Amino acid sequence: MARKADVKGGNGDVVFDAETGTARKYLRNTSTAEKVTRFKRELAVFQELCKNPIPNVVEVTDVYID
Repeated sequence: MARKADVKGGNGDVVFDAETGTARKYLRNTSTAEKVTRFKRELAVFQELCKNPIPNVVEVTDVYID
């Protein structure tokens, strides 16, 4: 991660970029298999919501899993 997290959650950290109006969520390396599964489920929900955008709900534009 290039800079310090703006928001720390139970499963990952979020970094906001005011210049582009985007945010990146990083799953922590210490995550268990269960947390990785929950993260992927969260991603699937957001991708489904992107099919019919709702105001004030984030849009997933790119995903990278290493």
